[in-house]
Amino acid sequence: MLNSLHISITCYILLMMVPAGCSKKEPEVFFRRGERDVLKMKSIQACHGDFRIMEETDFGPFIRAKLKCIKRELRG
Repeated sequence: MLNSLHISITCYILLMMVPAGCSKKEPEVFFRRGERDVLKMKSIQACHGDFRIMEETDFGPFIRAKLKCIKRELRG
């Protein structure tokens, strides 16, 4: 009885430590300067579809793009 209670409490604590839902942080994509096709491909993968580029920052030969994912509602 005591052992099953200990397991239940441990499971509860582990579940409470796992954040609920997806990350709230907007994704970032790194790509080489001039390779806009790579930016588009990585952004679509990160956002699972539509996105907007909110900011671009230079990192030597690379550019970091901060994205805003656009979620579409399914109708039907």
